[in-house]
Amino acid sequence: MYLTNPKLSSNQEVLKLVKELRGGSWDLLGTTALLGVIILIFSLGEGFVPNNPNSGWGLDRPNLFQPPMAEHRYPPYYDLFLPRRTCYADRPGGFQIMAGMNPQSSREELTQLSTDVVSTQTQASGFLKNGKVDLRQAFNEVNRRASEIGCENFDCSFERFESLVTECNNVRVGTTREAITILEGEMRGYYTNARRVDYGNNVNGPDFAADGIGEFENITHAEIKGPVGFAIDMTQGKDGNLWKQEKELSKKALWQKKFWSNKTRTCKVPNIKSDAYLPQTPNKTLTVNDLYDVPNVEKSIMNDAITTFSKNDTNIIFLNNNTNT
Repeated sequence: MYLTNPKLSSNQEVLKLVKELRGGSWDLLGTTALLGVIILIFSLGEGFVPNNPNSGWGLDRPNLFQPPMAEHRYPPYYDLFLPRRTCYADRPGGFQIMAGMNPQSSREELTQLSTDVVSTQTQASGFLKNGKVDLRQAFNEVNRRASEIGCENFDCSFERFESLVTECNNVRVGTTREAITILEGEMRGYYTNARRVDYGNNVNGPDFAADGIGEFENITHAEIKGPVGFAIDMTQGKDGNLWKQEKELSKKALWQKKFWSNKTRTCKVPNIKSDAYLPQTPNKTLTVNDLYDVPNVEKSIMNDAITTFSKNDTNIIFLNNNTNT
């Protein structure tokens, strides 16, 4: 087991240990056995599978000793002794596939069915040219979405688009992506008059100000969140856990709503304008979740995760989650 792990096979201390074990050192064998017992005790206490009501979640436990209702985590020493495997429910499409399958299906079948080939590039890569944002290409995406939605009366000038992608005098990939998303929400009639706000020199407040419509008529600001799918998350150096990703995004969104509506806290922000246009209460900010970079087979997972971690926050909308018309 040690020698098949590339992280350990090049370690001289490990090789020395293996050599002595092969030589029949009973002291080392006894020590190894004791360590095994300690690992077993810790494994029984911590476990690696989340408490999730969906059927099929625990079909492939990373180790034999994990309790079925334990928190989904790996202790620090785990990778040294047992190769980590991805839970089927965390793989692209695994959640839907496993929830609807016969629990008695073979592990090989589950592996084949829950593996999906998805793009590892975000939409933003489409409007990057030589590492810089191509605003014309990005603006074309705005018009493409309007055409796809059938929003014939939507009118956005290139000059307005430029103002939406510019935050604190900077144009970045992230701000461009936010501008495309905020405009789609406007096309769909959730709000109007979306605009950037000058909160002060280098002060990044709520993403946009906007005038709410209908059920969101109380909205004065909007925050954009752009979760990504499993494959993209992995290419960004993360672990591909969609629930973990959304937990972090939702936690940040809730914090932002509370922070920017708290005058006691915002007045301490360096360089903030005394008359900066900020939301008066947390429920004045709408969270716009754009699932464009989440593959179709993973959208329902992300949708469920957002709903779960947003708790009782009702000022949330979803774009490109296969339910928009």
